[in-house]
Amino acid sequence: VLIADFQNGTGDQTFDRTLEPILKLALEGAGFISAYDRNGIRRSLGVRPPDTLDEQAALALAVKQGVNVVLSGSAERQGSRYAVSVKAVQAVTGNVIAAATNRASSKDQVLGVATALADDVREALGDDTSDSAQRFAMETLTATSLDAVREYARGMEAMSGSKFEDALQSFQKAVALDPKFGVAYGAMAATSRNLERQQDAEKYAEEAIRHLDSMTERERYRTRGFLYSITNDYQACVKEYGDLIARYSADAAARNN
Repeated sequence: VLIADFQNGTGDQTFDRTLEPILKLALEGAGFISAYDRNGIRRSLGVRPPDTLDEQAALALAVKQGVNVVLSGSAERQGSRYAVSVKAVQAVTGNVIAAATNRASSKDQVLGVATALADDVREALGDDTSDSAQRFAMETLTATSLDAVREYARGMEAMSGSKFEDALQSFQKAVALDPKFGVAYGAMAATSRNLERQQDAEKYAEEAIRHLDSMTERERYRTRGFLYSITNDYQACVKEYGDLIARYSADAAARNN
């Protein structure tokens, strides 16, 4: 699934490129889905995303790269409420697979609404995960603040452009806003390793491990595998990535690692 940049009609810059990384995590709660937002396109597909990644640009890119589905959407302000819409389209045919809209009564509830819509898309693509499991995954993703997620999204964008110092600063801001934001600690560990700061990488990875409860199941496997890889515990590392592949067969990064 290739995720287009969401249209921000709220007038609030907090929503610029903020929902996409959370939707990526939510979609990847299904073992057969690999999702690529703007940052993942560069990192995983090896191509530079266009400056404007709207639905049409995303469809063209998806066809070229052999990605099956494009997810697009928007956030609009309606008085004191927010309307969030998503649409999943088959890239080659243009057929609409799923389209849904829901409303949040406040800004803080937008993340919850967005991840609930991601569950609808997963179901349309064939996910048969139980409602209770989906609900738990949604809660782990939306327990943090929108501002913390915004900093995390900025960090991921900087990281995809190899601006590791900038990325680290954004991730640090994210965990300052939410000290239990486990995925951000994991990103800090990865960034520190890219900066060849081994001790920092281990420190942040261990901090991420302390906050596994705030992550999706897939991210827990990734986090534990990463910690074992940088501490040279290769037997445990192989087990974590092996278990990850068994549960989430579409996870190419797990196979590579």
